[in-house]
Amino acid sequence: MQHNGTFDPLGDSKDGHILARAIISTIQEPLIVLDGDLRVIVASRSFHKKFGLTYKNTHDNMFYEINNGQWNIPALRTLLEKIIPEHTTVEEYEVEHNFPILGSRTMLVNAREIRDENDKKKILLSIFDVTEERVLKLEKEKLLTQKDLLLKEMRHRIANSLQLIASILLLKAELVDSIESRSHLEDAHERIMAIATVQQQLDPVERGEDIQVGDYLTALCKSLEKSMIGGRKPITLHVKAEG
Repeated sequence: MQHNGTFDPLGDSKDGHILARAIISTIQEPLIVLDGDLRVIVASRSFHKKFGLTYKNTHDNMFYEINNGQWNIPALRTLLEKIIPEHTTVEEYEVEHNFPILGSRTMLVNAREIRDENDKKKILLSIFDVTEERVLKLEKEKLLTQKDLLLKEMRHRIANSLQLIASILLLKAELVDSIESRSHLEDAHERIMAIATVQQQLDPVERGEDIQVGDYLTALCKSLEKSMIGGRKPITLHVKAEG
């Protein structure tokens, strides 16, 4: 359809401009153009493929009557019916729907009003199926949770082992008669306890929580100082850190 020397590529639901229709039909995103009554003017092949539809059961059909009413989703229909009267724009509106064949799907909907020079109104609609992405995200979160539980259990076992070793060293120190041996055992006990403290300080909070950096670094360096510096070593650690 031509108006004053310009084309309205999708101005007629039956005889729209071939090039514009070809572009929409071959675009990789699930894209649909609706008229003001929510009737399908054209839909991309990716939309057909993604949701198991055909040109016959979409073209020139009311959107909510597509495929025997499978797309009659109340929340989505209400949303689309408001776009032209209220001049609204929809961005990544999440819709969950259970299709008879496809099963439960999670979709992100984007929609906006478009007009030609004669103020003829249409709706440009894109629908992204993010079901698999959401499933993968949940699986990733489960794996991270399992990893955190395993690490927590491992840290607990390490801490118990260090405590056990430290207790044995202290017990041995009390049993030996040699002052020098007792001193070495007590020194080893202190170092083991310092290592246990360092190990505890290296993971002070659960995932996602905040850390008071100043206090954390101060406690960590004190533990390192006890485990690494002592005797005649003229080394000290000074922490300068904000909260």
